[in-house]
Amino acid sequence: MRKKVGENKYSVKPNLERLNEVCGTYPTPYGETRVVSKRQADGKIKTRITAPNEIQIES
Repeated sequence: MRKKVGENKYSVKPNLERLNEVCGTYPTPYGETRVVSKRQADGKIKTRITAPNEIQIES
């Protein structure tokens, strides 16, 4: 995750490489943001992001 300076916007761009699943958390002043990315059977990546209401996520 990357934060845009001076804003409550974060950018999420998971890169699984050879992994089938990655997950992680990122602390913000408003609470924790959680990201889970999984490779589906068809090879596509599905990402689920849970973030506080005050945070905007760009993917």
